[in-house]
Amino acid sequence: MRKRLKSLLSPLFYKGGNSTLSLYQWGLLIFSGLLLPFSFAPFEMYWLSIVSLFGLLAALQHCTPKQAFFRVFLFSIAFFSIGASWVFISIHRFGDASIFLAGMLTVFFILYLSLLQAGFGWTFAHCQKPWIRTLWFATGWVLFELLRCYLFTGFPWLLIGTAHVLSPFGALAPIGGVWLVSWTLALFVSLSYLCLTEKGRTRSIGLFLVILIVCVLFIFQNHSWTTPIKNKTIQVALVQPSIPQSLRWDPNQAAQTLRTLENLSEPYWDLANWIIWPEGAVPIPLPESSPWLLHLAKQHPSSHLITGIPFRSSEGFYYNDVWVVGTSQYYEKQHLVPFGEYVPFESWLRGFIQFFDLPMSDFKPGIHIAPLKLADWRIGVAICYETAYPTLIRERSKNVDILLIVSNDAWFGHGLAPAQHLQIAQMRARETGMMIIRSTNNGFSALINPRGEVTAILPLDTTEVLLGSVTAYSGETLFKKF
Repeated sequence: MRKRLKSLLSPLFYKGGNSTLSLYQWGLLIFSGLLLPFSFAPFEMYWLSIVSLFGLLAALQHCTPKQAFFRVFLFSIAFFSIGASWVFISIHRFGDASIFLAGMLTVFFILYLSLLQAGFGWTFAHCQKPWIRTLWFATGWVLFELLRCYLFTGFPWLLIGTAHVLSPFGALAPIGGVWLVSWTLALFVSLSYLCLTEKGRTRSIGLFLVILIVCVLFIFQNHSWTTPIKNKTIQVALVQPSIPQSLRWDPNQAAQTLRTLENLSEPYWDLANWIIWPEGAVPIPLPESSPWLLHLAKQHPSSHLITGIPFRSSEGFYYNDVWVVGTSQYYEKQHLVPFGEYVPFESWLRGFIQFFDLPMSDFKPGIHIAPLKLADWRIGVAICYETAYPTLIRERSKNVDILLIVSNDAWFGHGLAPAQHLQIAQMRARETGMMIIRSTNNGFSALINPRGEVTAILPLDTTEVLLGSVTAYSGETLFKKF
């Protein structure tokens, strides 16, 4: 059986092949790239990432740096064409760009991401010795993921470790975050390949390391880094109004939006300690909307109202805020979304096409990022896209009892992004060992426990309220501490 398997796979997986791929091998390379996005939400077949990376590693054997660059480039195009396909929806449907323009911008974006990742292939081909190649496949992959996360404000989406938030590899998230999960996963793949292609002592050491990884995952799988604080549990109500993106900033729709929020919240004032509205829930900026909000809060003094809302400063600048109504507690979004919340090179691009003139696309990055304080609770806050940055959420999680994320995922339509965004939040919960309250405009609003598991959730595009209990946790994960 093994001899037949080796004979079938030898053109790709064993020594002696030449640097030119056959049509069959090119097909396997592209197929490997197409598999990778299915390891992420909403499909969550995390094991496919192992198969996908194994196929990529096999295709990188016996080739020059230029060939390796092109192969990773092609693999990445296949990966991002499915995984990041929702970008087209955001640009065309909600950015009012034509199909042609949205298609061109999406293609450009995918090519940019793929070119960044292709640099990994070029560096990999320079590694000659088996052990160096084995280690660099893991280390280089993660370093180029890091580059993608922070270059030109970054796109920290579709990191392979995120797909494993609930897999055995996810047990490493509290130790080294998503980066350690990605690195260990890629190392597991490269060591497995080493065991199949090498002989003698090299194979024995590789097999020992594979077994060691499995043992480490087993040891930490059920380890609890944080513990619930006794008697520190409250009720929260997450209001999901599902206001269509096309109506969110329409002045003629503002009154109806406020009525929707008020009517949805009314039954929960005496049931929940906190009533939470999502990002930008109130379409009238502060301070104009302050009288209405204060009146609403005074009618229900037993609950705190926390809402996402734009704030207009005396200088005329807009900030994307979260405000505890009736207090001086607020948070300003620091990491803004390019083109959605601000326009890079604004003096050149503003007015060029309609896509660069979206409503509320002139926010300023905030500086008030301290935790919110309610009684004996300290709340770390992040808004929407900030969730995707592991180090940012790590900073927000320090010296707080719980994490609150407000978001508006209506920008993503019915593509893959809403489920991917939720999965990213799950990874942040597992990294920090804290509960996360995730309040969104149109779903998925959810409560997430410290193991990254969703304990309560509202479906996409439903107008509902999620009532649930949240608990503060003590202790720190290694990722959070160091």
